[in-house]
Amino acid sequence: SLSVLRQKHNLYKRELPDWSTMWQDIRIYVYPDTYSISGPSTQHSGYGFTEQFLYDNIRRVAVESPDDANLFCMPIHTIKWGNTVNETSIAAMNDYFRKLYTKYPHWENSVRRGLVNHFFIVGHDHGGNRASGSKFYLDRSILLANSASSCMGQLSCNDIIWYGATPKWYSIGKDVSTVPFPSVWNPAKKQYPVLRSPRPKPKWTALFIGGYGQRAPSIDLLLSDPRVNEDPKWFIEHDGPSAKKHGFHNDNYWSMLQESKFALHFHGSQPFSSRLFEIIAAGTVPVIISPGYVLPFEDFLDWGTFSISVTGHRISQLYSVLSNITDAQYETLLANVGRISHHFRYNDPPQPGDAFYMTMWTTYFRSQTISVPYVSGAIQEGEATPDYGKYINR
Repeated sequence: SLSVLRQKHNLYKRELPDWSTMWQDIRIYVYPDTYSISGPSTQHSGYGFTEQFLYDNIRRVAVESPDDANLFCMPIHTIKWGNTVNETSIAAMNDYFRKLYTKYPHWENSVRRGLVNHFFIVGHDHGGNRASGSKFYLDRSILLANSASSCMGQLSCNDIIWYGATPKWYSIGKDVSTVPFPSVWNPAKKQYPVLRSPRPKPKWTALFIGGYGQRAPSIDLLLSDPRVNEDPKWFIEHDGPSAKKHGFHNDNYWSMLQESKFALHFHGSQPFSSRLFEIIAAGTVPVIISPGYVLPFEDFLDWGTFSISVTGHRISQLYSVLSNITDAQYETLLANVGRISHHFRYNDPPQPGDAFYMTMWTTYFRSQTISVPYVSGAIQEGEATPDYGKYINR
């Protein structure tokens, strides 16, 4: 059943912190040793820029002494490796982890106390795949990952197949799902495009603009319902052979998002992408068609109050699903999107409660609520992987 039909009015599962004093609770030390093939990313949006932006702003709030820290950041810049995942890159990352573990006492001391307080960021699956060769260290740190998936290395989930390196290295309950930087971000102005005010009346019932290839099975299922093609208020634009509206990106995309009641988010090579968060930033109700996603900030936000999730076997029924949503239900969803959208927006510099603050608070929350059981008195790299479904709650 649709999560929207629960009609909860409480958007938050847990209380959020007092943002004005958050950095008194979170004290991050950034190791001076950086792992990067060729320096930081020069991108201005997407996965690579997310990785760089988070590291840059973590440094701005970091403490100088590791003795004052309760979180430890390992600045791994993986995006510059591109798509390269081979024995050399896997070994290089493992060597980096080993160097930190043996050069400084903080990580091993934390492990001996059962703490998981070291973290690093990967902007794309390729970085996680390189880290998967460092199982000992990966199991004893928190990974911040874009487009996290619960399928854990399977090629299919919920009857939908996507093409890409699904992150078998992501551990639900330990790791943190992050918000990728949107393609609509203006790097010169350091802001999102301006929202129209007042919000325009809906011109479209459902909107999708994007590539066909990796989404072909899902798009074909959607279009198998002739009503989708016949209804002029369903705007489905892609670059596949069955497209009536042919294209990959529309110059009026940001404006059209605000003119739509619902915007569809299909998985691509990743379970989710920046499109999902562009939809939310535009104040539009997202319809999430993605297998095994691990959505950002699920510890704190009830996604069922501001979005609609559709599993693979219901894609062909999506027209009926959206048609059955009453005006009152839609207005509740729309209002809720407006209330939480700031949590998914980035600001430069970061602002209290935005995506950067939410990401760091989620990371701190993980470090304070989980513990890796420590059994052996002598830590060995071949030690068994902890069962993350049976974390000790501290």
